[in-house]
Amino acid sequence: EPGVELRFRQHADEGRSASLQILGSLHAIGNEDEQIIFSSEFAANRRVYTWPGVLIQSTDPDSTILDYCQITHARNGIYMSGNDFTRISHCTFQENWKSLFAEDSAKAIISENCFFPYSIATNLEAINSDLDIEGNYIFDQNVPDTLHNASGQFKFSGDNYRIRNNLFQGNGCGIRLQFSNAEVYQNVFKSGNI
Repeated sequence: EPGVELRFRQHADEGRSASLQILGSLHAIGNEDEQIIFSSEFAANRRVYTWPGVLIQSTDPDSTILDYCQITHARNGIYMSGNDFTRISHCTFQENWKSLFAEDSAKAIISENCFFPYSIATNLEAINSDLDIEGNYIFDQNVPDTLHNASGQFKFSGDNYRIRNNLFQGNGCGIRLQFSNAEVYQNVFKSGNI
């Protein structure tokens, strides 16, 4: 429901934190004025990475949709593993360790999202997944290559990636392709590298 806030609490014992694991379906659909917020209870104190994030493992097509959501203060804002066609659009990612991580044949359409400062590792990292990445705005992620192997704001291994019409602005790095024949076209880089 638009405007809902989900704040995840860190457990006192062993520093463990609650997360949201999707094995079935999730339709988190906000709107431009009332986004759905996924964050830590400590977000106001600017304590970053205090919850694991949203874990998506559903194999039902189109079972997971995130539209007009904010994902902040997570180790992996959204972690996708073996899921089937997740749709992520109009979402804002900020102050995460990694904003999006996909592996094990995860499939997703990632479009018209904003990736803002302070994601320390990479904004989107994918290993052997199938992703359409289009129309996203990646702003001021000026993280040095040597920090935690953060060699690119979008980092890909494998071949099933279509990266198009994204704007990279004020970044130290842009896209890193490793053992990949990804389709990369019509992206704009301002003060970023590919």
